[in-house]
Amino acid sequence: MGGGRQESMKVTLNGMSIDLRSNCTVAGLVADRDLNPRQIAVEVNQELVRREEYLQVQLVDGDIVELVSLAGGG
Repeated sequence: MGGGRQESMKVTLNGMSIDLRSNCTVAGLVADRDLNPRQIAVEVNQELVRREEYLQVQLVDGDIVELVSLAGGG
């Protein structure tokens, strides 16, 4: 069979190991988590990812991802 099978990978998200589809981008991860991209900051392997780059940054097996919610207030 094989043709339609989708490979997966493991990444660490906020300290927890999770499985993701192998072609997942930062934008895909944010969408899968139902997060508003304007209200979070994303770091991949200790490098901040600019919001404009979420669609281009491809996650790979073993990446360490931190998602941080930004809260306003006073």
